[in-house]
Amino acid sequence: MKFVRFETRRGRSAWGWLDSADPTLVREPVGPIATQSLQVHLTDGMEALLAQAAAADTLGHELAALRLLAPVPTPSKFIAVGRNYRAHAAESGSQVPEEPMLFGIMPSAVNDPYGDVVLPTQSDQIDWEGELAIVIGKRARGVKQAQALDCIAGYTVINDFSARDLQRRDGQWSRAKSFDTFKPMGPCLTSVDELGLAEDLHLSVKVNGKQKQDARTSLMVFPVAVLIEYISAFCTLQPGDIIATGTPAGVGQGENPKSFLKAGDVVVTEIEGIGRMVNRIVPSGTSVAANP
Repeated sequence: MKFVRFETRRGRSAWGWLDSADPTLVREPVGPIATQSLQVHLTDGMEALLAQAAAADTLGHELAALRLLAPVPTPSKFIAVGRNYRAHAAESGSQVPEEPMLFGIMPSAVNDPYGDVVLPTQSDQIDWEGELAIVIGKRARGVKQAQALDCIAGYTVINDFSARDLQRRDGQWSRAKSFDTFKPMGPCLTSVDELGLAEDLHLSVKVNGKQKQDARTSLMVFPVAVLIEYISAFCTLQPGDIIATGTPAGVGQGENPKSFLKAGDVVVTEIEGIGRMVNRIVPSGTSVAANP
């Protein structure tokens, strides 16, 4: 099932899922199930959420008429994985790590799947990084690879927009990747029963219609189950936590000459089985819609 968050015509945030028979329709639940947010429902586990959704009365909305929102707007943790594709490590002039290389993202960077990305005044080297993101579905600590599937709610798409000059200057990457609007997420949360361990999904990024990234998740150095085991060995994962699994080759800093984003550029990020995001790059100081 593909779950979405959206803004209604009255300006409130709501959630629902794509109609399995007609994916141009969004089904919004009514009744008790609708009184809690999608993120809160994740605490009950994806299996319970799927059962409740199947039994719920619903209202129908045309998908094209809705403003889609990030499916998980306030994760308690946003963990990212660096250099998790060999070709990306090579284009960056870096070694492939012997174990997962992790860093943290400020949750306030989360943006909507069609939200504008604001260029910061502190950097003129903003780059794109399309990534598969794991959404945690239950409290998890000390999980082994064989049980990794049990703690995943599903998957979503992110683009890990990054200020390359600040990455080099700071040494650690959190500031360079945590500017407000830098982490568009969506367009939906595809439940784990549809994608399993997401072992071979096509990932694509286009900038102004030109193909930049074109890869498959099977190329990850450390696949989904390995990441779950590694991360849960030292910290407790909570429902709604995000793990961004790294980006493949094709980023702007890997081009010759290097290429960075400018105001007016349009970045399209798409992953098989989940969907497509479209993000416009806008100048510093541009006012953007708040994430309800």
